Amino acid sequence: MNKLFYTFVICHLTLIAVSQCRVDSTLFFKYDLGSTTKEPLNLTVYSYNLDNSIGHEILFHWDKTHSVWNSTNQTEYAYNGEGMLTEELTQEWNVASNSWKNSFKFNYHYNSKGELSHSFYNEWDSATSSWKNSFLRSYYYNSKGDQTQYLFQNWNESTSSWMNSSKYEYTYNVEGKILSELFQKWNASSSLWINGNKTDYFYNSNSIVSQEIMQIWDTSSVAWLNSVKEIFTYRLDGNLSFVNRDWWSRDKMDWVKFRLESFTYDGNNDKVGRLNQAWDDIDSAWVNGLKDTWEYNANRDLVANDFYYFWDESSMRYNFHYREEYICAQMTQTKDPNKDKAYFIFPNPVSNNTVTVHSESGDDFRLLDISGNTVFRSILDKGANQVKLGSLTSGIYIAKVGKKMHRS
Repeated sequence: MNKLFYTFVICHLTLIAVSQCRVDSTLFFKYDLGSTTKEPLNLTVYSYNLDNSIGHEILFHWDKTHSVWNSTNQTEYAYNGEGMLTEELTQEWNVASNSWKNSFKFNYHYNSKGELSHSFYNEWDSATSSWKNSFLRSYYYNSKGDQTQYLFQNWNESTSSWMNSSKYEYTYNVEGKILSELFQKWNASSSLWINGNKTDYFYNSNSIVSQEIMQIWDTSSVAWLNSVKEIFTYRLDGNLSFVNRDWWSRDKMDWVKFRLESFTYDGNNDKVGRLNQAWDDIDSAWVNGLKDTWEYNANRDLVANDFYYFWDESSMRYNFHYREEYICAQMTQTKDPNKDKAYFIFPNPVSNNTVTVHSESGDDFRLLDISGNTVFRSILDKGANQVKLGSLTSGIYIAKVGKKMHRS
């Protein structure tokens, strides 16, 4: 069986800046091998409400033959009286009827404290012209507002009820920092939750995560076995410098090198580079894998993100180069850079159809193919999120993290 290979690009729409530029459109380009000329692929245009919460976005695909932008899909956002997101409705452009057709939607419900309690995903059934239940996510919290459980359920058409699928359980220290994450799958035959994997988190003296260890449940030995370890190294200013990712060797009974991510920053402490490398056991050296670079304007607003894939050692260059440019028409209120959200994804490339996405709050997580079509969507929880990617085919995908659950 062929091993699936996913490559992600992390696009930060939350800007790391002192003054915040509202992104009104993004342009996505591709470079031909060895060329410095960029070819447009996709254009996304955003419109906002009076309070700067996003109200609508529309995606266009560049028709190279006719040199025109063609609509592909659009998403409309709705909020309640407290400014919390309640619905995301996505429609696809139907060329035959020359009109928008429903595709899927998310609906969000909150408890009396304003915490996200449920998110429903529905798909449009064109045959019956109605929305069909697909899956439900339920969120549970402790008295401090820390999320303690996340339950995923699928809709069963035959019984017209929600059926358990998987869940995560979280524990925290007295400071509210996550200590452990347990993933379990539902066994319908035994009506029991079955262990899948767990992750333990460790912190340095500054209460910043310094190490994560993931273990998988072994049913034969009825015990937890080491799987992956991530070690985080920070600069004196607190910015992330390195992430070392090791995997557990059953043969050596020890941790062995697997991947290394290195981050670079400019004089304003804004991130300008990320290099992902894989360990070569034969040459005992790190080999380039992926690379990102970020550009800022004079106001420290993010204006572009370049990403490179598939390093060719013989020609000493990357075989794929893409670029996303962010265009803003106006400035919003100044923000505190210390409150900026941080996101990162491991592993990249992906193994075992699972990726861990770190987020500081509940945000939208989307995977787009190179044509800009959404192929996977999920809502992130606070802390580490282990996302099962399902049946995606091998290839390059764009990972977009953004769309706050509350108005800013």
